[in-house]
Amino acid sequence: MTGVLVRALVLVAVIAGAWAAPSSASAAAGWTVVPRVDGTNWLVSVSCPSVGFCMAVDVAGNAVAFDGSSWQTPVSIDPPTNTHSNTLRAVSCSSASFCVAVDAAGQAVYYRNGIWSSPTDIDGTTHLTSVACPSSTFCVAGDYKGYALVYNGSSWNPAQVTNGGVRIVSVSCPSLSFCMTVDASGAAETLTSSWNWLGNIDTNLFLDAVSCASAQFCVATDSSLLGFGPAHEVTYDGSSWSAPAAVDTNWGLESVSCASAQFCAAVDSDGEALTYDGSSWSAPVGIDNTNQINSVSCPSTVYCVAVASFGDALAYLAPPTPVSPPSIAGTATQGQTLTEAHGTWTNGPGALSYGYQWEDCDSAGANCAEIPGATGQSYTLAATDVGHTVRAQETASNSAGPGSPEPSAPTAVVAPSATGTGGGTGSGASGGGTGSGASGGGTGSGPSGNGPGADAGHATAVASMRRPRISRMTATIPLTCTGPGTATCSVRLSLTIAETLKGHKVIALSAAVKRERTRRRVVSLGSVPVTLAGGQHRIVKLSLDAVGRRLLSHRRSLKAKLALVQSGRSLATITLAFRAR
Repeated sequence: MTGVLVRALVLVAVIAGAWAAPSSASAAAGWTVVPRVDGTNWLVSVSCPSVGFCMAVDVAGNAVAFDGSSWQTPVSIDPPTNTHSNTLRAVSCSSASFCVAVDAAGQAVYYRNGIWSSPTDIDGTTHLTSVACPSSTFCVAGDYKGYALVYNGSSWNPAQVTNGGVRIVSVSCPSLSFCMTVDASGAAETLTSSWNWLGNIDTNLFLDAVSCASAQFCVATDSSLLGFGPAHEVTYDGSSWSAPAAVDTNWGLESVSCASAQFCAAVDSDGEALTYDGSSWSAPVGIDNTNQINSVSCPSTVYCVAVASFGDALAYLAPPTPVSPPSIAGTATQGQTLTEAHGTWTNGPGALSYGYQWEDCDSAGANCAEIPGATGQSYTLAATDVGHTVRAQETASNSAGPGSPEPSAPTAVVAPSATGTGGGTGSGASGGGTGSGASGGGTGSGPSGNGPGADAGHATAVASMRRPRISRMTATIPLTCTGPGTATCSVRLSLTIAETLKGHKVIALSAAVKRERTRRRVVSLGSVPVTLAGGQHRIVKLSLDAVGRRLLSHRRSLKAKLALVQSGRSLATITLAFRAR
């Protein structure tokens, strides 16, 4: 019990003002510090039922509420006596309208709809250590004599758990049907229909805290006796506890909170925090100078609040993570407008902002490529989308930055417009009426054909390409074959460059051959044949050949013409810029 004595002496020293508060607060690894939300009082516990509400209590008998944007003025709810026997020890909130705080004199204080009650005796004069309230009609509190008191909405019923009267140090109740307690001897016990003692789970003896995301996942943390050796965590999988694993070189992990089986945060006595990602713990990082951080509460996998000595509060915020994907409304027909509806994202306080990227995919919804410029929440389907499916990628951002893009489900295969594109004597590869040529994107141009346009309504298919991506010496080119499935597009992609000659010496290079009185020749830098079925979408890679690589290495940058040729006819050209690293 020496570790208990050490902590008692530390607490007495702080209350007596023997320690001076640090001059400033620091932050790291996603944490920010809000200093002195409670003056210089020692904050001992915090509970956050949601990202928009937290309640913290201190050793001076005050409660401090957070409303999702700022900390409120401290309110005195249980001022200590001259002997400090009724010091507040813990608080738990089931919602923004119900909390319970317990003290060292066996009393409870209730917060209902913004108003605190007077302290009420629930355990004689026995020191209450912890409390957990999953609802306003069910709480469990633990005390120094190994008793667990259960609240039913109107009264408390004490029951000694089968741990031999050892002090309960922490309790966690993720639901009305499951609670976990840990005690000062390193043992754990569950409450389902009755109390079930699980025995010793940590040979390091001094367990400090436990948090359960569900009945199938809990984490308990400890402190090394007298400060020798590292602090550990043990994990419960619904049936048994793991062996203790050292995760912190400091002597005391004061508190742990698990929002899910994939995210927990723990804080220690040296002003550090560490997080768990579902498989491993991060290294501890200093987040509040060398202040002892006493409690942490994580209402979501991207947001936590911690409280420390000398009145500091700390907030952890990570970029949003997707919970459910976005969706698309609209008809998958050329010329129709599709609109994306937001998915669901985890987030801390504050509004999310959103980014969008529409993509063309093949008819099976795979092999998707970005549609250049399609970055709004709505997108109007074009002729080049016909025969593919389309999806939207949504990215949510908060003050910590953007999350990972989350795709919607793909649409149905995009159908041609009801008016069709055939007939007439219009120019362009897609032919018909006043139809325009196939788009190459960027500085590319479509064909200028003068004969009858190709009619996708008959057994004819026409290829098109979107703006490629360039990575060093390779162009990644999205190709589309628009037409019935019985037709094919046999095309060739080629890269060329024009050399301007003076005598036998090359004096200039360009992507295009200019019609002027100079001697020029076209040099091939690589080509590839491609065959696509009607309605097919494919990503094709075309790399510079040996000549192109040599030119790029010598010049460091190179502009080449990319041409799409079908049946001997150039459908589109694009100027590409290659750069050596």
